[in-house]
Amino acid sequence: MNTAILLALKKHLEGNLNVRLLGQSVESDAVTPVSVFIGDLPPAEKGRKTFPCIILIPVGGHHDGGMEAATIALICCVYNPETGDAEGAEQDLARLMSDTGRVLCSCRETPLQGRFILTTDSQGRLLPWEKTEMKPRPFTQAVMLSCWQMKGWE
Repeated sequence: MNTAILLALKKHLEGNLNVRLLGQSVESDAVTPVSVFIGDLPPAEKGRKTFPCIILIPVGGHHDGGMEAATIALICCVYNPETGDAEGAEQDLARLMSDTGRVLCSCRETPLQGRFILTTDSQGRLLPWEKTEMKPRPFTQAVMLSCWQMKGWE
């Protein structure tokens, strides 16, 4: 896999996501922009995690006739400390995933950094997603799968 795609995707998301959601900071809860990480969350600082966030994790790929395909999972995570406010958490997650989809879909027509093209998966689906946990309060997350095509062996 061309590892440059992870840094390019991180930079693209950080520069183009417009959504701001309730998150944790070292001092208190506050409305914050979305952070993007590769591989995992950074260590919690004073017991507080960096939310909202998207974690990029390569999960598969293959080579085919001079081209390379990579599947990158985007774990979309939100924070909602309100007890009994499942609706608020679900709305925040929907907003994060919607804005993420908007930002990524631009890469279908205009390749990311002129090299990486967002494509559908083998079943013809664009950015399929799935909830990963149903009751992880106060955090809620879903995984969105993105499929990318690029020149092989760059």
